[in-house]
Amino acid sequence: MQSVAGSYTASSFTITESGSSIDLLDLGASVDVTLNRNGTTTGTLFLPGAEDDGSDLIADLSGTWSLRGKTVDFSHNADTFLRDLPFEVDGEALKGEQNFGGVLVRVTLRKD
Repeated sequence: MQSVAGSYTASSFTITESGSSIDLLDLGASVDVTLNRNGTTTGTLFLPGAEDDGSDLIADLSGTWSLRGKTVDFSHNADTFLRDLPFEVDGEALKGEQNFGGVLVRVTLRKD
């Protein structure tokens, strides 16, 4: 866990549906999360215009993280897809990919 602990920022964040991809970082989205050595997390997920009323979604990523082999799992109170997205450790990056009802979400978090 000590080698994985650190601060991470999304370097890629895309969704693909029906063969069409959208780069969410280009639209102003962001993911910043710190994995503390004691298994806790802090951070923020920001998705512009993603709330049902068209307002911005800002989610607090305070919670916990765990490491199973080379897979990082997040647990936080905010109801985000990040809790359901397994992240594989790849050097100084965490790479997550998951299909949610026909929408493929891909996120790469790079260690700062």
